[in-house]
Amino acid sequence: MRRPLWQTLVDVVGAVMPPEDSGLRVKDAHIDLPLEVSLRQTGSDLEFFGDVPGWRWQTIFDEKRGRLKLMIGEGEAQ
Repeated sequence: MRRPLWQTLVDVVGAVMPPEDSGLRVKDAHIDLPLEVSLRQTGSDLEFFGDVPGWRWQTIFDEKRGRLKLMIGEGEAQ
């Protein structure tokens, strides 16, 4: 089952951030990975799901994958 897109984004960004006590600092990151997306109706709402593929190789029976291109940068809080 695919996760909601927000949960996938939190996990991907968390994976590139070093532990706070490591002394390392990530100033920017460029992420490009395959993403399977879908819309599902839950009650009267539509939810957007997006997750990394569960299988490395795509078959002709699978839906076409999209790509998530994400750039994260350090900035000033406003």
